[in-house]
Amino acid sequence: MKETTLPVLSVDAPSSWDIENGPPEDGPGKGFYPDALISLTAAKPLVRHFNGRHFIGGRFVSPKIAEKYELDLPEYTGVDQIAEVDVKTGEKL
Repeated sequence: MKETTLPVLSVDAPSSWDIENGPPEDGPGKGFYPDALISLTAAKPLVRHFNGRHFIGGRFVSPKIAEKYELDLPEYTGVDQIAEVDVKTGEKL
């Protein structure tokens, strides 16, 4: 996948990436960076290693649950179910 010229989107975590530590240092996933990452519910720790476009999808977490688990969720516009956020700051674009 890292050699394709087509855009690659990864849902929740790029293939072969560790949720905590990001891309592998060796093996089949070394050097694989998708064009966009679509995090489900909230960003995972691996996002600190990602430099492409980042979207958070899933507007189904109540404010009470978000507060309980200290989730930093974007503000969704209108009836939108997905929001693009800055990969470094987490702020909505």
